[in-house]
Formats: sequence, structure tokens, C-alpha cells
Amino acid sequence: MPILTNAIKAENKHKLEGASNYRVWKKRIDLILENNKVLDLVKGKVKKPIDDSSDANKVKFKELELMAMTLMVEGIKDNLVPLIANINHAQEKYEALSKLFTIKNIGQMASLKNELRTPKMTKEDAMASFVKIARIRDELLAIDEIVLDKELMITVLLGLPPTWGAFAAGLNSWKEAPTFEEVWTTCSEEQLRLSLVANSKDVSNAYIAQHKGKRSKGPRKKIDMSKVECCQCHKKGHYKSHCPDNPRNKGEKKIKPMLLKRKT
Repeated sequence: MPILTNAIKAENKHKLEGASNYRVWKKRIDLILENNKVLDLVKGKVKKPIDDSSDANKVKFKELELMAMTLMVEGIKDNLVPLIANINHAQEKYEALSKLFTIKNIGQMASLKNELRTPKMTKEDAMASFVKIARIRDELLAIDEIVLDKELMITVLLGLPPTWGAFAAGLNSWKEAPTFEEVWTTCSEEQLRLSLVANSKDVSNAYIAQHKGKRSKGPRKKIDMSKVECCQCHKKGHYKSHCPDNPRNKGEKKIKPMLLKRKT
């Protein structure tokens, strides 16, 4: 007789707790049952020997069935044991657990599907909605319900705030439909860009408000015209606009050159 595996005994965290981990547990228990040559028995592929079979075949079948039932009982939490304690055949125990948590999974699936239709994003924290959608997707996957990227994309587009209209239109223009992870990454970059733009505007507005109405203090500094040289006649005391040699001033009333101020 194969040696009874201790895989489930050693890891209490791997035991069946309920609908939440049934899918993962089923894959694990199937491997353990197969390793001990009893998976076909619990799935009904190995039939119980008929009455006229040899005693050796009957004993072997009973040993294998006892091993299969032991493995299943050792693989579930103590509070679940009473649910299958009165079932005397391995196949019936296996099917009872499957039916029990498949029915519960339907209710859980309906609840998660409804939750997936309702998330609304805010322009301040759109990423929180992506985290929520990813969590719902993973929980549905845990109960063997696969959510397509197309369905997740519809959820994302319907949940985007109105200020993200241009961004949503850009997503629709992609040649190939993006995956949920690609949309998540793109939205993260867009939110970072919007955040930087908003911060830049805040800084600019704060600067304008701080310096609005302020003028330089003190009297305006007087220019010493004795040091100003005309770029037309290269004489000191006036600018080119007041220069008598400036062609623009020809034919017009001559402007008297500015008098030099004596230094006192």
C-alpha cells in the first residue's frame, strides 16, 4: 500500500476553508490523490468489485478507498469534517465537497460581478479604482471565474471621471485592444502628468498672488546726462532721439539738446 502522504498534514494553511480557496485546494488534493493512486477511484473511474470478485480485490479496493477518504478528511478544516463525516464512500465525499462549494461560489460570483459594475473613479485618485478592480478580478479567478480584459476595459472606461474624456478617447483609438495591465500603466502615467500640471499651476498662482501690486521701493534713480553719449553724433548730453544730426529730426522743429546739469 502506498505510504500515506503528509503534504496536507504539514501545511495547515493549505487545508480547505471554504469557497474562497476551494479552487486552489481542489487542484492540490487532486495531485495528492493521484500521487497515491486513488484519484480515479474518487472520480468513479474505478468501480467497486462486484460480489463474486475475489477477496483480494475487495480488500485492495477497501484499502484504497480508506486512503482516499483519509486524505480528504486530513485536507479540510475541522469545522468542515462534520459535513462529510457520515458519508462512507470516497467518491461521495469528493462530490459532496464539490457540490457544497460550487453552489456557494455562484452566490459569491454574483456579488463580485455586481461589485465590478459599480466602481467610479475620481480625478484625485483613479489608481485606487484600478486596485479595487484588480482585487475583484483575482477573487473571481479564485473561484474559477475568468474575467476577460474586454469586460475590465468596459468597466474602466465607464468609471473614468468626465475630466478624463480626452484620455478615454485616446484609448479607443489604439489599433489593438490594450490589456487591463496596459491601461493601468497608462492611467498611472496620465494621473502623474495631471498632478504635475496642477502643482505647476498652484505654484504659479501663488507667486502671482504674492507679488501682485508690489512695486520697487524708493525714488527712481536719476540719470547723469553728462555721462550719456549719443550714438549718432557721439557727443555727450543727449540721446539719439534728441540729436540735431539725426535725419529724422531734419525738416522738423529742432529739439533743444538737454542741458547738462552742473554737479553741486
